[in-house]
Amino acid sequence: MLQSSIEERRASSLWEQLRAERAAVTIEELCEILGWHRSRFYRHKDKIRTLDGYGRPMIPVAEVERILGE
Repeated sequence: MLQSSIEERRASSLWEQLRAERAAVTIEELCEILGWHRSRFYRHKDKIRTLDGYGRPMIPVAEVERILGE
């Protein structure tokens, strides 16, 4: 239980930092924020809005907020 609460706080602080600094996050950052494996993202990619054309797919901060329910 202690380990999971530590991981939640770390992901939460990462999310707060990224939300304040950026307009979009990478797939790797999204997976770290949500605690997902990359394959889980690809299972749900049709339901997640992405931005293309920046060298790699990016997920807007508003979309991450929608997923988190904020």
